[in-house]
Amino acid sequence: MVVNEDHVLLAKQIAEKSTLQIRASEIRKERTGVHARIEIRLNGILMGWTNFNVERDEDRQRFSNRCHGQLRTMLKDGYVFQGLAWLPD
Repeated sequence: MVVNEDHVLLAKQIAEKSTLQIRASEIRKERTGVHARIEIRLNGILMGWTNFNVERDEDRQRFSNRCHGQLRTMLKDGYVFQGLAWLPD
């Protein structure tokens, strides 16, 4: 995990030649919780992004499911997608 003043970056090798990156930026506390812009990249290719309440499981799951379809077509190694469940809270 890389943390600096403007973003947090998590990277996880998910297959022999595939690295999944999740980047959070524009992190801020709002009335309804902590919000951030989240990007998911596979080997540097942007799979999707959104700006939402990162404390809500439903929002995280909806976003990860949206990116999952693209990930399945790009990965040939049969990686079983676990959503964003592996992220630390």
